[in-house]
Amino acid sequence: MALTMRARAFPLFMALTILAAVELTGCSRGGGTVEGEVKLDGKPLAGADIVFEGDATSKLGGFTGKTDENGKFLIRPQSPIQEGKYRVLISKYVDKKGKPLDPEEFDQLKAAGKLKNLVPGKYNHPTESQLIADLKPGQNVLQPFNLKSQ
Repeated sequence: MALTMRARAFPLFMALTILAAVELTGCSRGGGTVEGEVKLDGKPLAGADIVFEGDATSKLGGFTGKTDENGKFLIRPQSPIQEGKYRVLISKYVDKKGKPLDPEEFDQLKAAGKLKNLVPGKYNHPTESQLIADLKPGQNVLQPFNLKSQ
């Protein structure tokens, strides 16, 4: 019976050993963070979507996040951050009356043309945005993105 208990315990022991090795090498965390702040006309932009994307010629991936009520964001990508320049796209959609959206209705309202973006297109168009972040593996603390509505 002792041999049976050992035989049962061995797979659990191996799984825990592998999990510990992955945790120690940092593989389970994705490896890195990006934090910063978004302001529109000098005021924190709460609930804005922020996208970091590598250009088409690079092998850099992309990741997304959302600003909190103070316009701040902290993104922990699932994959490790690769060193390079990322284009940054920032948007905040509201209904035509300026009210926040129910996330479940977003796609339907956008398709119906019933949304407006509070952030000018120059900050969220994939080929026009001049917002660039130079990221490295590990922790990245960015200067605030100070956007202008005009």
